[in-house]
Amino acid sequence: MSSKQVYQFYLEGRAVFLDTRYKEEFDTAHIKHSINISYNLSLDEIFSLVKNIAKDQIIVVYCANSSCYSSRRMTGFLLSQDYKNVFIYLDGFDDWKVNNYPMAKTSPSRE
Repeated sequence: MSSKQVYQFYLEGRAVFLDTRYKEEFDTAHIKHSINISYNLSLDEIFSLVKNIAKDQIIVVYCANSSCYSSRRMTGFLLSQDYKNVFIYLDGFDDWKVNNYPMAKTSPSRE
């Protein structure tokens, strides 16, 4: 998907965004409202994170950029679990930043 298509889904609130980068990268900055579902999680953890996403929900999966393969692997996994509308944002978060689209960062927990 192009950045314009992805951004349109974002503006319309039509998609769930899954960030497959490592948690540390996600915590630094991510697409606002996205869910971190790093590909290095266990299957149980992945199932726990996706169980409440409807099988026909539009899902946009991304990682850092087109050199990153975790979004491709996660997309394959989701399709194998009968999710029907899964798209890869191939240019990923690097492209999102360049376009100055809305970002968020995870606040550090206070102990």
